[in-house]
Amino acid sequence: MKKSLTLVLITLLLVVLGCNMDRFTGGSNNEVPTPATDNGSSNGAETTSASPEDSGDSSSSSTESGSADVSMAKFNQIEIGMSYDKVKEIMGSEGNQTSMTKSGSYESSSYEWKGEKFARISVRFTRGELSYKSQSGLTPSSGDADITQAKFNKIETGMSYDEVKGIIGSEGELTSESKIGNYESASYRWKGPNYSNIFANFRDGKLQNKTQSNLK
Repeated sequence: MKKSLTLVLITLLLVVLGCNMDRFTGGSNNEVPTPATDNGSSNGAETTSASPEDSGDSSSSSTESGSADVSMAKFNQIEIGMSYDKVKEIMGSEGNQTSMTKSGSYESSSYEWKGEKFARISVRFTRGELSYKSQSGLTPSSGDADITQAKFNKIETGMSYDEVKGIIGSEGELTSESKIGNYESASYRWKGPNYSNIFANFRDGKLQNKTQSNLK
């Protein structure tokens, strides 16, 4: 009888001690606090989600910021047929090489200058001469062009840039230009309020296709 009573007391003592230990330690389900994280990286780069400004461009999907001094004025100075050294002079800095191809006498290389957030200028050289250029993010994503669905409907394939400009009533923003052999192409964008856009692609001076977004 005494042994049974002793065992009961020992059991009760162990239970009490166990409850007290849980209270002091917080129990077995304690979670280790997660350190607070900083949204910016150690080198000051910023990552942002895609915006209407980034749509329809041929540039990389990466939105990491750069330090190059990019502007629409500099982009407009770059011309088809220029050498890399001439483009570098206009840009005021070395470009980041993004690709290089060499096969026999054929050579091609691509470079990119990144500014803040989405701002960038991309170029490609074929046999040492500029054959392609494009830009994105050099101007605000929302503009003041008077663009409507009715104007968009009037634009037809085969029209010249001047004819399209006449319908819209303002100059378009050049987004890319290229020359491959005897073929020349150029793409323009008209930006209206609330991220509305009209995109027009021309080949050899004639409209090949058109697209729009958020028009009324």
